[in-house]
Amino acid sequence: MFDLPRKVESRLAGLLTGQSFDDPDGGVRPLRTFVLGLPAKRETAAQGQDYPFAVIRLLGGDETHQDGKLRVRIIGGLWVNPAAGEDLDGDGTVEDAADGDDGRLARAERDVGRLLTAIRALGADGNYSPYSLEAMKWWLGDEDGQQPEPDLYYVTADLVFTQEPVFTNY
Repeated sequence: MFDLPRKVESRLAGLLTGQSFDDPDGGVRPLRTFVLGLPAKRETAAQGQDYPFAVIRLLGGDETHQDGKLRVRIIGGLWVNPAAGEDLDGDGTVEDAADGDDGRLARAERDVGRLLTAIRALGADGNYSPYSLEAMKWWLGDEDGQQPEPDLYYVTADLVFTQEPVFTNY
């Protein structure tokens, strides 16, 4: 069962090949993935920047005579550079980063959308042998839909997998 988060990690990495997200240390970088939890923070906040990241962890499961179920949670964290401007709407101009069609919210929507699209695509082929992806629930921000602050955004998904049941006494 501890192999399942690594299978999800591998599939997500493949779906995000060639994609980069804003890095608080400057520029852009591929999504960092951590299996089973975030590493311990380093001494300073600047050293401890994990964004952009995805944590993939096994939450638990339940067993019946019919099947076994495992639940994996993905938490994706993105930082959107409030000062960066780019022509997101293709009109040939870059609006003020604080608002407009090319501003922070437009960048956040684009980046969160890219990450969510990749997470949802994990279900395109539900075969994670010997597991099968049966259901997915996702949300933006915390469970109430709130984002932690203007520059940080979260995407969370719970994936439900089935496996052969362990009960044999039927």
